Formats: sequence, C-alpha cells, structure tokens
Amino acid sequence: MMKQTILTIPSLKCLAKNKTILSVSDITIKTGELSAIIGPNGAGKSTLLKAVSGDTRPEGQIFFHGRDLKTWPAYERARHLGVLPQSSAISFPFSAHEVVALGLTPLSLSAREAARSIKAHMEDTGCWQLSEKPYPMLSGGEKQRVQLARVLLQLSQAQEPPLLLLDEPTSAQDLGQQHSILKLVKALCDDRGYGVMAILHDLNQVLRYCDYCYVLGDGTIQLKGNPSECLSPSNVEAIWGYRPDLFFTTAPSTAALI
Repeated sequence: MMKQTILTIPSLKCLAKNKTILSVSDITIKTGELSAIIGPNGAGKSTLLKAVSGDTRPEGQIFFHGRDLKTWPAYERARHLGVLPQSSAISFPFSAHEVVALGLTPLSLSAREAARSIKAHMEDTGCWQLSEKPYPMLSGGEKQRVQLARVLLQLSQAQEPPLLLLDEPTSAQDLGQQHSILKLVKALCDDRGYGVMAILHDLNQVLRYCDYCYVLGDGTIQLKGNPSECLSPSNVEAIWGYRPDLFFTTAPSTAALI
C-alpha cells in the first residue's frame, strides 16, 4: 500500500510570555506510521501535541490532508483527528460505557450500531469489563483505556486516514497493558492506515513499536529518523545524560537499551 501524507508542519513556533518554547520544522506524518515524540522533560513534547490538536495557537501552519488545519470545520476535524491526553478529569458519575459513548458525537450510527461499536472498542482496549463502573472510581490505567476507546470510536467513521495523537498512552498501565495498547496502535497503523504521533518515555518501546521518531530538546528537533539510528548509545547520552548499553534480542529481533 502506497503511503500518503496525513500531516505536514513546514514551520511552527509556540510562545509563552513572549518567549519561544517550541520552534520546529519539517515534520511529516504518513499513513501506516507510528511516530514517537521523545525527549527529556521540558523538551516541548506536549507543547507540540497541543499545537497539532488545536489546544494552542502557534505561529506557522499545520497542513492536515493537504489543507490548513484551521480551515477544517470542527465536526469534520473531530472525525479525523483524535487526542488521548495524559489524563482526563470527569467528576460526574458517568459509567465507563457512557464516557466511551461520548465518542459517538461526530458519527452517524443507529442505536444498534452504536452499541455494537462501543462494545468492540472497549473490548479492543481491554476495558469492556468496566462498562458499568463509575468512571471517577476507576484507576488511572483503567481511565486511560476507557478514554482510548472513546477516541478510537470517535475516529471510526473517518473518510480519510485519521490522525491519532497520544500523550504518554502507557504512563498509567501495567506491563502487560502497555504492550497490549502499543500492539493495538501499531495494528491500526498497519491494517487501517492510521497515522499516529505518540509521546513516549520508554525508549525500548520506541525501538520495538515505532517506525519513526522525533527527538526534541530545548524546544527544537535534535534528531529525527529511524529509531534504531536515532537512539544510539552516544545519542541517548547526549540528549538524556545517560549512556546505555545496547544489545539485540532474537524473538522478535530488535534492539534494546539498558
């Protein structure tokens, strides 16, 4: 399958109190690619995702499927661009099922189709068993999976390949759930042509699951490209101040840092 460009950022600058906190250029997200946004704390990772999601008003342009993102009607954009934040505070006693159902807003589904789709996405994200539990009573990891189901439901009727933005999607998950979520996201890229930008902190997860990475530092892109090339021991030491050892596993064959 020939890849197409979903997102292009020729040049982008974000300011806070007249100070530049992010200045990046030449970012491209394509169909079928899981791209990691990595870097030390304060590097500008979340600022970049907020700029793409529309939470901030940066200087510069963001092109989404060849159109200036600002020109997309909100309803149409919601069907094609989804955001999973680090945390989502909901104080009302909605059930987990009702929170996922919020993702139906931009869709056109019958009641039966909606119920079937909600269940399918909750099963995919490992939270169907939580369906009737009050959302405020869930653990951080459970809330994260419920919100992921909501976002994936929201994107399920996209007419163009959708863009999924993930801000530390495994931060509250146990080891098994971390890999389940990343396998699901990778499958969405491989099988359905999603483009994904994911902020990750575990460099071994980047090496194992991601197709491309952007390494940020001090609000600029320090490195970009194939994860195995960007995350050499010398590069990790230069960016994070720690020099790891590199070894290779056999099943599956991949590089790992310790």
